[in-house]
Amino acid sequence: SAPALASAPAVSRDELYCASKSPVAAAFCAQDLARARADITALMSEARQRCSRGNGSSILGPSAQWSQFAQSLRVKIWSSYSPFMPQRDSKLESRNGYALAFPDAEISITDYLHELPAEEKASHPPVSVEHCEVGDEDGESVWTFERVGPFHSRGASWHSAGWRDAGRFGAALAEPTAGPLSVSAYGFRPVAADGTPIGLPPVHIHHMHVTSSQSLARQWLRRSSDGFGLYAVEFDLHGDRQCASSSGGMNCTVRAFPAGYGMHITDPMETFFDLADVRPAGSPPLTFYAEHA
Repeated sequence: SAPALASAPAVSRDELYCASKSPVAAAFCAQDLARARADITALMSEARQRCSRGNGSSILGPSAQWSQFAQSLRVKIWSSYSPFMPQRDSKLESRNGYALAFPDAEISITDYLHELPAEEKASHPPVSVEHCEVGDEDGESVWTFERVGPFHSRGASWHSAGWRDAGRFGAALAEPTAGPLSVSAYGFRPVAADGTPIGLPPVHIHHMHVTSSQSLARQWLRRSSDGFGLYAVEFDLHGDRQCASSSGGMNCTVRAFPAGYGMHITDPMETFFDLADVRPAGSPPLTFYAEHA
């Protein structure tokens, strides 16, 4: 009898959709498929584990372990905490006009102007930022991680932070011998102390921006060059980026560019985000960090 032929792996509808595009569009489309997301997430997770073993390399020189740099004048980290509250009670939303449109909404966005009682403020001390860089196996690229926290929560609360010079890329660009700098993969996610991703539920990513055009005070800056207005949010993530578990779950908050492509970095960038613990108020204590790579 004839030997049995191995069956070809099933091709998904999404893979067929990507294959129907032009070569460049198909390459970008393929990076959104669950298999590609899982591959880049695995590479990122392996690199992150090496951050704690102190054998990294850096775009600025030798890199050891996670290093705190919140005290740097270049960084200027800030953080805030506020409980969920009706729109009408939010000082920030009253000032920007949201509360006028949605006064009966039960939950406001982060209220950076909210004044916490002293005892509650004491349970939310200032956060710090840590930085780590590890060389990739190809010897040509470096994974750059930044982790901020810890955040302490018992539900129904917003946790926000921001800092300058995301990835220390601005410092790298300022080096006299600096060459072209491009980002070929990126990700953002709330994590436990050991780096395990924390998705929704319980923590919702309202937004995360890494941008050269927005300030820490949420002011929208416009710059011009040769008569053309420039506006750049180089990297961003929002809550709808987390996929269903069957499609990759938190892997969808990590993305790679196709081979040969990347985001060319020309200016220092700032990071800022809002995370919401959507559990009911008074839930068991939760400690977490926010991390981008």
